[in-house]
Amino acid sequence: MKNMMKTAKGLDIFARILFWLLAVCGAVCVISAIITCIFSPQIKSAFTSGEFHNVLLIDEHPMSSFLEPTAANASAFINLCLSALVCCVLFSAAMMYGLRIFRHILSPMKEGSPFAGSVSGDLRKLGWLTLIFGGAVILLSMVLQSAAAKIFVGRMMTFSFDFSFLFVAAVLFLCSYIFRYGEALQQQADETL
Repeated sequence: MKNMMKTAKGLDIFARILFWLLAVCGAVCVISAIITCIFSPQIKSAFTSGEFHNVLLIDEHPMSSFLEPTAANASAFINLCLSALVCCVLFSAAMMYGLRIFRHILSPMKEGSPFAGSVSGDLRKLGWLTLIFGGAVILLSMVLQSAAAKIFVGRMMTFSFDFSFLFVAAVLFLCSYIFRYGEALQQQADETL
């Protein structure tokens, strides 16, 4: 029991640190989006003047190709940057909410009662968050790749889908049912005492 309580406390500290790192990351992305909107005329003029001519990305990057620096692509480039920043903000917000639920699951475990009444409901919330987040990741990656296809030339955009989040959600729902049964047994044991 002491090992479980010690592990739960350590995981809670790690989750708290990660929560604040994600909050800072989200704030930086919001500020970057505002700066991108403010400086969009300068970015467009840099595209038309040819300052971004033949910008080469790193070869290992999936979108590695030459950037076509035309005036028509300037607004598409700005839209891609803003879309990526919005995706980062949404990712940070979803992860922060998931960490909040995770810390709520850990709070009774820190006190030595893993079958508290709220754990099964929190596991179910985490399962639903995993389903929604996994579907949103697929949708947002399609949006970002199609936005990038308007800018980057010489590279074929391929869509690949990862449905492993369905397995993770199924495991979370199964754990929710197991913990609900454990909560019922714990309640019966408490009533008999």
